[in-house]
Amino acid sequence: MSTDFEAASAFFVEAFAPENRSNPYPLYARMREMGSVVSTEFNLHLAFSHEACWSIVRNPLASSDERRGTLFRREADLDPRLAAQFDVQPSLVFLDPPDHTRLRSLVASAFTPRRTERLRADIHRVTDHILDAVAADVDAGESTIDVIERLAYPVPIIVICDMLGVPSNDQPRFHEWSSALTRSVDPGILRSDDDNAAIATANIEIGNYVADLITERRAHPSDDLVTALLAASDRDDQLQDSEVVDLVVLLLIAGHETTVNLIGNGLSALLDRPEVLADLGEHPELTDTAVDELLRYDSPLQMVQRIAITDLTIGDRSIPAGDQIIVMLGAANRDPAAFATPNRLDIRRPNANRHVSFGGGIHHCLGATLARTEGAIVLSSLLARFTNIEPAGEPTLRNTFNLRGRSHLPVRLAHEQGRRWKTRRSRDSSRRR
Repeated sequence: MSTDFEAASAFFVEAFAPENRSNPYPLYARMREMGSVVSTEFNLHLAFSHEACWSIVRNPLASSDERRGTLFRREADLDPRLAAQFDVQPSLVFLDPPDHTRLRSLVASAFTPRRTERLRADIHRVTDHILDAVAADVDAGESTIDVIERLAYPVPIIVICDMLGVPSNDQPRFHEWSSALTRSVDPGILRSDDDNAAIATANIEIGNYVADLITERRAHPSDDLVTALLAASDRDDQLQDSEVVDLVVLLLIAGHETTVNLIGNGLSALLDRPEVLADLGEHPELTDTAVDELLRYDSPLQMVQRIAITDLTIGDRSIPAGDQIIVMLGAANRDPAAFATPNRLDIRRPNANRHVSFGGGIHHCLGATLARTEGAIVLSSLLARFTNIEPAGEPTLRNTFNLRGRSHLPVRLAHEQGRRWKTRRSRDSSRRR
């Protein structure tokens, strides 16, 4: 047990080392060999196996509200800023039933089949418009682009802002706010004072913006998601304005950042394996399975946390009530007990959809369907337009840990008339993860 304590206590120190930031999966494998769950001496446990992670995220006795945890309460006794959080209602992702059930059902009622179908058409339209501009640049001799800058960021931010009814000239502001708010999902020890200040400023600014948008939509309803959220009700239960603001912020991150990382991580993995990239280009019918496999292989979200409401038993480990459990989603997705040859990218993997990249249970990611749809449309459209996609430099990782993704991914594009994708062997496997 002492070995477990030492390894678990030192885990985040190791995880933040440069070599593990670039490729955390060998570290996860070493931790998983110690047990499906490893524990520290400080009311904190880390789950690494697929079975343990899957059971925890689906367990109604595992709360997502960290304020219910022994660690948080102990620290709140010493820090007035933490103590003040007991007086603030958390956002949907940190709520438990019945509050969570109420808000989630109201949000779901706003996503009608008609709205969902129109959303798919909008994603195609936005993607095609961006790729038209990229193709024109390639035809003009500018064949190298940063996929993150030109495609992965613009598509989801335009789509989510269109959904919310945000005017196009305000979309850059939402991009800035989203970039700042993503730091809030990292552990506090990873955030600098500047990060925390930027998060606080972004929360205030986006809150004020959405409050003004709510006032405008209440006076002049439109065919957008904010208007739908205002109209959504369960019997006589209406969303409060403050709840709409929280939901818009959540949708911004869940509907934007996850997709950016899915596209960046996925294409980076495919570029490391030209034969797999070509196989997908030749067989677009594999796209949906490929998206699930890319989500499994390099998860956009690496971990979530839960609090044991009562004493729990996970595998052979007893979790006392009040203890915090860090659910390592990225580790679960590489568990050989769940996925054969888990370090191999297999776009035909029959159980790829068993990944836990979107969590599970009542807190299954609100933006999961949107991210999958955007990822599939962007990848299939890109491969349909260009029959030659190659690395044009090393990708750069974002400086966030939990939201794992690329900040830059330079590629060289070409489309040879009459040429189809042909499977090629990788010329350089040194970058494979």
